[in-house]
Order: sequence, then C-alpha cells, then structure tokens
Amino acid sequence: MPPPPPPPVPTLSSRIRDSLHGLATTDAPGGAVKFRPRGSSPPVTGLRYNSNFDLPPGSWTDDTSRTLSLASSLSSSPGSKKTNPSASPPPPTKPNFDIPDQGRRYIAWFRTGYLSSSSSHGGAFDVGGATRLALDIWEDGFAASKPMEVIQARIDDALDKENRCGNGSLMRCAPVGQGRVTHPHEVCVECCACYGGMIAGIMSSSSSSSSVAVGKTEMGAGQRQQLSKPDLFSQHLKDRQWVAPVLKSTFSQYPPPSLTSTPASQILSSGYVIHTLEAALWAFFTTDTFAEGALKVVKLGDAC
Repeated sequence: MPPPPPPPVPTLSSRIRDSLHGLATTDAPGGAVKFRPRGSSPPVTGLRYNSNFDLPPGSWTDDTSRTLSLASSLSSSPGSKKTNPSASPPPPTKPNFDIPDQGRRYIAWFRTGYLSSSSSHGGAFDVGGATRLALDIWEDGFAASKPMEVIQARIDDALDKENRCGNGSLMRCAPVGQGRVTHPHEVCVECCACYGGMIAGIMSSSSSSSSVAVGKTEMGAGQRQQLSKPDLFSQHLKDRQWVAPVLKSTFSQYPPPSLTSTPASQILSSGYVIHTLEAALWAFFTTDTFAEGALKVVKLGDAC
C-alpha cells in the first residue's frame, strides 16, 4: 500500500482560513465553561452543550462572531467584489480598513445576530460591558449622522479608563491587531498590537511550528527572520518597548523559558485583557500542537 501523500504546503490564504476555523473550534468548547471557576466543571475534551446560553455543541460565541464581522469588513474592499456571480471573488487589492463599516457590522451582530452561531436569540446572546457601551455610542452617532472622528472621541472619553480594559477587542483581533473601535485604553491597544504582530509573523512563516517568522519593526518591509519560540517570546514580550508600565512589568518577569515552566495555578483567566493575553501565550508557548494548546487554555475556565 503506497504511503499517504504529504500534506499540502500551507499558503497565506489557507493559514488565514485555518486561523478563523481554529478560533471558532476553540471558542465553542470554551463557551461551555465560560464564567465558571476553574475546576468546577468536568475536564473539557471536545465539544459540549453550552448551558450558559442554551446552545448546541459546536456553537461559537460573541468572540468568533465579532472576529468574523471584522474579517468580513476587511475583505469587503472593491477589489473583492464579484464581477461574475458564478465566479469566485478575486482577492482584494488591499484590506478595506473602514472603521464605520466595522462599527455597523458589530451593531448588526449585536442587534440581529449577524454572523452568530444561533438565530434563536434574535440578537447577540452575550456581550461585554465595554463592547455594549461602545456599540451604543456608535449606534447613536450613526443615527445622528455624526462624523467618525466625533463618535470615536465619545468612545475615547467614555472608555479610555483602566477599569474598562476587558478582553473584548483582543478576542476578535486575529484579522488585524487594532481594537480602539470599542476598547481605546492603551493597555487594550497594546495587547492587540502585540498579539496581532505575533499572528502576522506566524502567518508569513514557511517554517515548522517550532520556529516562526517574525517581522521586526526595525527591518524593512517584507523582511522576515526565523526565530525559535524563546526568541519570539523575548522579542515580542520581554524586550518589547511597552508604553503601558503594567504590560512591561507583567512580561519582564518572564525571561525565556520561564513562561513554559509556569504552572496553570499561576495563570489567571479573568476577563481582564492582560490576563487573557498572558493565558493565550502561556498555552501557545507550552504546547506543540493546536489541539493541545486549545484544550489547555479552555481548561483554564472563567473568561478564557
């Protein structure tokens, strides 16, 4: 019997698609233990019924819905529109970074369940406090035909506060590491930028999972460098020029490979954006496969 053919070489498109699949397939089992103290539920080994929102196994939550909303907005540039209804759309010439369009898609999710995994709730079945307030401000601004800058200024005024640093923007930032639309505080903005930069580097890599390509800010556009996981940690976390002091103090305490030896009991999994970033990176740096990392972070419970 001939050996099976080798797996196809990943392309950028396939990695983008798989990153969204990976998000949804981790979000679904995680949603079933959301809000529950660690260890209070049977260990998660796969998909299960979500009793929090009466959802069948495999149902993603608000995090995936908003990620898909953002990805849909970014891919809706004129270059991505079909010229022939029976043909596949050509790739966009560049991302359509349209902040008002992003806001409208988030509102559509919130009010009507756009890109939700369930239509039985009418609208979003779960939404964080900062996200809800930001979308109310966007909705009021659109209704009054206010310019984007005026609406964003209102959001900054209402939400640029330390007690508004939830993980809502980080959870949706796989398509692009920018979350100021709903979470303008510098801690949230930096967490999204850091996580987005690491994702972009991994997406552009041609290497194995143990070594990823990372774009360095001091290098020219398009240049990449092969780095091991400890190097990746050092460049993007420990030695990063953080603006927010709390981020610098959080990640400077982890010289490689200390994070890999940190027990789960020391990893927090609340809705605070730094806790979420730390938990996600801990799961990534301490596992070798997607399934291992996904289940490891889901088993933390609470808001992760």
